Amino acid sequence: MYKGPEESKHSHPQNREEVAAEVLTATLKRKAVENPAEPPARLSRTELQGATSDVLSHLQAQLALLRTIRRTPEN
Repeated sequence: MYKGPEESKHSHPQNREEVAAEVLTATLKRKAVENPAEPPARLSRTELQGATSDVLSHLQAQLALLRTIRRTPEN
């Protein structure tokens, strides 16, 4: 059963790099939907340029990331 944040004993700090990687993946998916003619490799290359190595280490492997982008609706 889920316990609310005040009841949970789960107390480690949030992993900011992991969250940033999830946000980056969501951004890539959104951009793929908004720009269906844009090749997935170009989208990922553009978005990944500013990411730190810590964030990149939490992303899927490059081929899996490209596959995720290709599977978005409209692509």
